[in-house]
Amino acid sequence: MKVSGASCLLLGLLVTLARAQHEAVCATACRFSGDGRPGVHFVPGQTYLYQYQGEAVTSAQVTEGQESRLSVRAVVSIIARTPCDLKMEVSEIGVEGVPEDRIAGFVASVTAHDLHFSYQDGEIEYLCPHETEDVAATNFKRGILSALQTTVTKVDDQTEVVVKEIDVGGDCETRYSIQNTDKLTVTKKKENCRSSAHFPYFPYVRQASYSASGDLPFFSRTQSCQLVLGNAVWERAECTEELHVEGSTSPLASVLLSTRLELQDVLGARSDIQEGFFSLDEPLTRKESLRMNLDSRASLSEPQLDQDAVKAQLEQTLELLAASLKDAELQEQRPFAFAGLVNLMGRLQSDQLEMLWEEYRGKADYREFFLDALTSCEREQCIRLVVTLAQEDTAALPDSRLKTWLAGVHFHAHADPLSLQHVMDLANSYTDVPSSVLLAASSMVHRLCHDAPHQCRSQAQPFLAYVEEKVGDTCGYGETRDRQREVKVVLRALGNAGLLPFEAFPEKCYVNRALSSDVRTAALQTYRRLGCVRTDSPWQILEDEYDNVEVRIKAYLALVPCASETPGFFRRIEKILDRETVHQVGSFLWTHVRNLAEEPGVGEYDQELAKLASHPTLNSKFNTNPLRSSRNYRYSHFSKILNGGGSMDSNVIFSDSFVPRHASVNLTVDILQNSFNVLEIGGDFVALEEYVDRILGREASKDRIEKDKILKLQRLYDEARTVNELAGLDDHESRASVFFRVFGHEVAYFDNVLKINPLETLQQLVNEFSTPKSFQVLNQECVSPTLLGFPLRLKINATGSLVLTRDGTFEMSGHGVMLEGHLNPSAVVAVEETLTVDGFGFLSGIRRRTTQTSHMQLGLKVEVVNGELVDVQLNVPEEEVAKVSSSVQVGLYDNAQVGWNALQQPEEADGEGQCTPENFNKVVGLKFCANRGLEITRTDTFDHYKFSFENRDGKTKVLFDTPGSSVDRKFIIEVNTNPENFGGSLVYPGKRYDLKGEAVSTQRKKKFKIQYLEDSDTKGELDLLVNRRDEGFKISYTSGVKMKLKGVGDFSLSGKLAVGDDALSVEGTLISSLQYEPISFKASWERDGKQHSVEGLIAAGQLGSATGSASVSPSSVKAQLKGDYSYDRPEPHTFSVTLDLANKSGGRGMYKGQMSATSSQAEVNLDVSYLYQENLLEFMADTTVLGKETKAQLVLKNLESDGDRDVQLSAAFSSPQLDIDYSVDFIYLSTPTALRLESGVGLGSLVQAKGAITYAFEEEPFRALSGVHFELNGYRVKAAFDFDLSQSHRALGLVSASVGSAASELRVDLQYDPSRPLNVTLEALGGNDPMTSSGLTLSASSDLSWTVFVGDVRVKWRDWSSSISHNVTWLPHSKSIRVTLGDAQVVELKAETFPDLLFSVLLSSDKTSSEPEFQAGVQRKYTPEQTDFQLYLTSGTDKLLHFIAVVGR
Repeated sequence: MKVSGASCLLLGLLVTLARAQHEAVCATACRFSGDGRPGVHFVPGQTYLYQYQGEAVTSAQVTEGQESRLSVRAVVSIIARTPCDLKMEVSEIGVEGVPEDRIAGFVASVTAHDLHFSYQDGEIEYLCPHETEDVAATNFKRGILSALQTTVTKVDDQTEVVVKEIDVGGDCETRYSIQNTDKLTVTKKKENCRSSAHFPYFPYVRQASYSASGDLPFFSRTQSCQLVLGNAVWERAECTEELHVEGSTSPLASVLLSTRLELQDVLGARSDIQEGFFSLDEPLTRKESLRMNLDSRASLSEPQLDQDAVKAQLEQTLELLAASLKDAELQEQRPFAFAGLVNLMGRLQSDQLEMLWEEYRGKADYREFFLDALTSCEREQCIRLVVTLAQEDTAALPDSRLKTWLAGVHFHAHADPLSLQHVMDLANSYTDVPSSVLLAASSMVHRLCHDAPHQCRSQAQPFLAYVEEKVGDTCGYGETRDRQREVKVVLRALGNAGLLPFEAFPEKCYVNRALSSDVRTAALQTYRRLGCVRTDSPWQILEDEYDNVEVRIKAYLALVPCASETPGFFRRIEKILDRETVHQVGSFLWTHVRNLAEEPGVGEYDQELAKLASHPTLNSKFNTNPLRSSRNYRYSHFSKILNGGGSMDSNVIFSDSFVPRHASVNLTVDILQNSFNVLEIGGDFVALEEYVDRILGREASKDRIEKDKILKLQRLYDEARTVNELAGLDDHESRASVFFRVFGHEVAYFDNVLKINPLETLQQLVNEFSTPKSFQVLNQECVSPTLLGFPLRLKINATGSLVLTRDGTFEMSGHGVMLEGHLNPSAVVAVEETLTVDGFGFLSGIRRRTTQTSHMQLGLKVEVVNGELVDVQLNVPEEEVAKVSSSVQVGLYDNAQVGWNALQQPEEADGEGQCTPENFNKVVGLKFCANRGLEITRTDTFDHYKFSFENRDGKTKVLFDTPGSSVDRKFIIEVNTNPENFGGSLVYPGKRYDLKGEAVSTQRKKKFKIQYLEDSDTKGELDLLVNRRDEGFKISYTSGVKMKLKGVGDFSLSGKLAVGDDALSVEGTLISSLQYEPISFKASWERDGKQHSVEGLIAAGQLGSATGSASVSPSSVKAQLKGDYSYDRPEPHTFSVTLDLANKSGGRGMYKGQMSATSSQAEVNLDVSYLYQENLLEFMADTTVLGKETKAQLVLKNLESDGDRDVQLSAAFSSPQLDIDYSVDFIYLSTPTALRLESGVGLGSLVQAKGAITYAFEEEPFRALSGVHFELNGYRVKAAFDFDLSQSHRALGLVSASVGSAASELRVDLQYDPSRPLNVTLEALGGNDPMTSSGLTLSASSDLSWTVFVGDVRVKWRDWSSSISHNVTWLPHSKSIRVTLGDAQVVELKAETFPDLLFSVLLSSDKTSSEPEFQAGVQRKYTPEQTDFQLYLTSGTDKLLHFIAVVGR
């Protein structure tokens, strides 16, 4: 047997490939789709050398052509183990204008390891980076490989297709087009990329993953690539990306990124392919996608700095800051210098930092800047020194300053175990539990667990040990109240940390019903940041109707995170509600589940939860009145235009009082595919009825009317309670505990805000700001991907400095506060914004620095007596009251100079700028001018503003004046809140207004009488009476209102209002002196699930009436309005409007609607309808105005499915009365076996044109047709044929042609199903006019049994025609054939064989005559005795021949 050389080569290649796949490094198997993708095949063993060039150019409007440039080049080698198992080597890296020593770290990180990847038929399936490779290096290689990826399916030239593709930029919609001329060229454009922008300083972000762009709302991106294929590999790949920071009218800044890969050489097969040149010392365990890793770890480590150099810079910065207090020219540099000071402290070692503190602690100007920077620094050495000062030097770090620092710890972007240990040492130094210290430590634990989840428990051990010690085994049971409060604080901190000592740790606290409800609810909230916790204990509490209301509700809230992971969760809630008898629990659960279903967030989790919550049908037996029922409130919204949204969530829980036991509100913002829990405020309230008493009425114990208000609210609550509800086990003093959570962190918790002394707080605040203060307002960063693989960093840093110069006295006594003196605050706030492409050692970017400086000169006198503001005097001793100035500096980064080049700014315009109008200045005595800032100057002779406040026995008087001014500005407001004679007055120069009233208020009745006067002249009177009545779940109010307005008229209104949870109705009657007849109205609203219905009626006697109704649901909107009006006409005018809109969800979604309107007076009739779904729009409008009718129609269709294409464009507009008839049509229908193309245009009598081509051919069953049709102004040319055997037992054939009036046609139709009557039709006609055409027509049919056949043949020649018809009966013993010639001659043949033999022929010239004109026949009659034969021939009634023969037996 012979074996060819080619066969041996093929066999060797297969063996090599098989061995290579067996020893695969990254791709274990190759898959080739065979779907027509560009044939990219890297030959095993060969090396492909590419020259890589990447560039980033940053510019802005204000840079006037100047740019910041980053340009990197490298040699990229791609080596194939198999066609799909490849690796990439990067070498010879250089950056334009940057010395090699500056990029040495980056080069070493990139070249340290090769990147293996799976390349499947053009698509990069996944990467296999080395276990120790730096993330930044892998990202850079991702940018290179993304240029070589194609996931496109086969497309023709000039055709586009959109697919989902993942590359370094994220998950994008990619639009492909391919041209195949000399070389195959692929062009792809990316849109709507979802890259999940990273916020390294926000560990408390939850992924939302909604369908929206991943960019900031003011960012816009475009990206495109072009790849050229040659010899089955990519010869060249070029990509560009443009990013714009949008302004109000044009981009503020732009970044242009580009990459280029060009094939330089292909090295032959390596001889060491069999020697394991692809093998590794250890297998690759990392498998990652091409998507860029934006984690905060994606940065190269910073080099260690020389400590002496850092210390010297720090000392110079302190010198500059101290000098800025005395030198106004240095004032603007203060915030930036302070930001630099904070950064330097984070780079200084601990011992050096402590030495500096000892050096500067005695220097007041330096000490304050040092302490401000120290408390803003987040590094371990800074935290260590702060804790030391808090323990050993409270004079330098008082309690107020310590608490401010602890509040800032919650927002630290960095955390490490040593810092946590320092804070826990501070907590252990207290004898009691310091809530602020413990909460700060818990936020550090949460950050540690976010950054290193696998080391979380070991790093958080100091915190967890403290928690276990303080909580103990009994959670404070049987101990003092203070001890239980400590346990509550510790449990709240544990919930803030999101980490438990062990899974069942909090159960011992919340299952013990002997503990206070505060401790139990705090224990349940330890699950707050843990998500779904697998335990059944909260279910047991929730299902126990005899447990505390608040504890049961908090148990339910702890279970909600498990709703999507627990099968039948909401079915179980449904069963609980069915048997629930405790109203407060039932109303809260019912509203919460309903809000989950009806107001979901935008994230995938919230949407899935909404679907689950909407399935059960909940029992709505609970009253959800907000004044007396526990409930949940929720509202959510998302804007695709702004690429953002949010939700507001609130919980209110009642227990044993009309005052809520718990209330909270939570704000969440959804942006950049992340959910930010921005703010949550709430609290728990116990025994606050006394405080409510004080709020509702001063000295309510002496005022029975105000005391009734308390009793009424309590009765409202008592009516909502059920007999099974228990009063709380707690019997505490009045208490209001309040918490604040920012971004999920519990920043502050006050166990009882009622014990806080506001005067002491004010005094601490004044003392705190008596020295210069510097602070860091904001330091945040947003990181997003670029096609270079370098992160795009948007950083915002805001720092400020406040100097408060004051003199005067501050006196505080048991009766009040007296503050008098001068206050001259000055502040500097600086914001630094940088947008950079970070190459880790080299940058391309732009920086904007904005500085705001302000100063103010004021004198102030404030007097507070017995907690009430009595007198305020604001002195303005100088003409310049305040001034705020602003400056902006823009810089571009220069890699050669390793710094920012500041650009020259335009000079400020002379003059004071735009100022407030003179009239305004005269009223307030001040002038405001804006010119790159704000300047406030005094315009009058006065030197102070006087404000006094007096409140006695329910009477309040406010006075405002400017004594000594040339303009009278005295302004007096008096308010009387006593119900017997409430009212008030307003007096200002030249005018006085008074309001006088009386009121009577009980639970069931409200009565008010009000009188309005201008300059003692009565201008109006109002009498109001309201009666209240409970009607089941509704509350009804009947009212009567009488109003008199001088110079206008008298008015009287009576009516009724009924309010319920899902219904509202109002009705009433209005009578006035301006009308002849009363006006009555009625309206109602109802809600049934997601459907809302509204009805309304208004009747004004002879003037007219109107009725309307509307129904709104998620899938439809229906509305109707109709009415009539007369204006003294015998026949009233009528009008009507109807609206019907529907939204039917489906594969593409369908929207359709109809609207109609009529008006008899305007003689208008309008009907509009539309239908819309993806790629389909139909619109029709029919309008009649003053007897003239117009019709409009529009159809746009472009549907494609399974190879079928349906395209239609039609538009028409016509009006018979206006002699208008315009239309345009285009129809294109195609299937794999048929085609129809039709177009036409009509321009009234000017042009009427139409053309059509039709073709179809099917083999099984057989069908063939084709036709053409052309028409111009009535002149037609047509030709068609159709042969159809597609129907069983039927054959159709048609051939036709026409030119103008001449036409010919041949048509055959045969139906031959034995189970049905036979039908045969044949037509062959032709001629110039249908009336004078010539041809032959044949038709035949039968009955169901095929025994009777009827038909005719018609011959026509121009005006002459003749026909022959037949009627055949074919029975077993009887046959007959009747032939009719034209309308007269009839020939009939009959034959019978039973019972007698008969054969006859009949002739007649009148087919309607029953007597034939000629008849002949032969008949045989048979009997047992004989046989008779007869032969006859007759003509009419004459017997021409009659012969009889008898034959006997």
